[in-house]
Amino acid sequence: MNHKILTCLGFLAFALFAMSGSFAITCTSDSTKTINLGSSELITVSCSGMSSGDNVEVTHSGYNPNCLTSSTSSKTLSYASPSTTFSFDGLSTACQSNVAERTIGWSFDDGTNTYSSSTVVTLSPLEITASFASSSISKTTTDSAFYVTLTVSNAGSTAVSSVEVTETTSTGVLSSKTITNIPAQSSQSVSWSLTPSSVGANTYPITVRAKAPTTDATTDSMTLTITASGGDDPPADDTTSPGSSSPGGAPGLAPAAGDDEEEDNVTTQGQTKGKPEQEKVTASNKPELVPGVGLRNNEKLQDALEKVLGKGKMNENAIQNMLRLSASITANIETQRNLESTDTSSKVTTRMKYNGKSKAKNFVVYEKIPKTFAESTDNITINTNGQVEIVEEDPEYAIIFSELNPGQTIEISYTVDQKVDASVIDVMSSEVYAESIAEPPVAAKPPVLYKQPEDKKTTSPALILAIVLALVAVIAYLFVKKSQKQNTTKRFVPSPIRQPENPKTPSGESDNTENKKDSSEKDDAQS
Repeated sequence: MNHKILTCLGFLAFALFAMSGSFAITCTSDSTKTINLGSSELITVSCSGMSSGDNVEVTHSGYNPNCLTSSTSSKTLSYASPSTTFSFDGLSTACQSNVAERTIGWSFDDGTNTYSSSTVVTLSPLEITASFASSSISKTTTDSAFYVTLTVSNAGSTAVSSVEVTETTSTGVLSSKTITNIPAQSSQSVSWSLTPSSVGANTYPITVRAKAPTTDATTDSMTLTITASGGDDPPADDTTSPGSSSPGGAPGLAPAAGDDEEEDNVTTQGQTKGKPEQEKVTASNKPELVPGVGLRNNEKLQDALEKVLGKGKMNENAIQNMLRLSASITANIETQRNLESTDTSSKVTTRMKYNGKSKAKNFVVYEKIPKTFAESTDNITINTNGQVEIVEEDPEYAIIFSELNPGQTIEISYTVDQKVDASVIDVMSSEVYAESIAEPPVAAKPPVLYKQPEDKKTTSPALILAIVLALVAVIAYLFVKKSQKQNTTKRFVPSPIRQPENPKTPSGESDNTENKKDSSEKDDAQS
């Protein structure tokens, strides 16, 4: 009997053990992800089968940090929050040929067991092209100054920053230019003001190098041929008139004041042919901000913010925090830029309205002003309620507002004592940052008129298993005890010895008949 009981208990324990497999924790991650250079992507990790009180620590490793990076190294999942995301930045396509270097290995540790998963990342490169409005220009030495416009187009799916335009021969005729930021699927232009007498007939090769805040870069090259000859005859064909459109839709720049013949070809918003010289030229646009990236590698901007915030040297965590908040704030900023220009002065105004729900503390506006507006900060008068810090005289500014409330609008205006073209507002770039974002105010709760029934707590599967095993053990124990008790109280009574039966007699009568006969004879004798 005991052998049967043990067999049953073993079978039941095996069944319960197999059933407990359904309560095991399972952890997964996004299997693949595409990350554009210079931008961030979120990778989701999650665990299922967790019970109340369970915690799983998630860490990542295995990839090349020169190609991928994340500001967060680990997070903890719980029964209440079984899923989370990690933000990764694409740094370089150097790992594109080696899958192992762009594979993120995930480790999930619940304190007892360790689980694993992986995410294979594809890094998308930058894509830029550049071209002159006209690659061949003919001028006479008696002509007045003219403009050369170069348009740089970003055909990629992410913004590029720190676009450097450099003359390969370094003659100094085409000075180096920098474009702070070109959003995805858009273009920006740079221009040079030249005079035929100083340029002369020559070919000027130009190289454009663009990069995100990464180790990678993409380049494009082109040449500009200028023919400058003597004589009073006007050029037969001048395709660089500032009113023409350059590739990518970027407008050309206006000629210098005094060029009456080419001035007739200029048409900008608010200005038409035949207007008086002091007629005001106006223009406006609504630039689309992209999350800030200039802070990452711009030590001059970091120094300016350290000076204003007065909190010492910014460490990597502080920089990453401001970059993260930039992405959050940018989505809630509505921007408009206006230009007012006459022959003697020009003013550009940047207006930003904050549509976020939480107060931003130490809100920073970082703006780069094109040299077509002013060569240096020394030539600019700035007017704003924020604290102005010159990042670079090139010119670059950081304007800090101690706080920015939901619905608040701020303005920054720049004024120079010269006439500028309306296209300067298309070349200007802006980025926004903040040191922190306050928690949104908690709305007052309405009075409780009746008590809500409490939710029944979910019973842990592990607890259910423990209860079942305990009940089985108790039942088995009671059954064994009962069997032992019955065996000790039962007495041994030997069975009576049965006499063998006599075989039948030949006459067919059995021994019973003889016994009856003997018995009757004894009775007769007694009587």
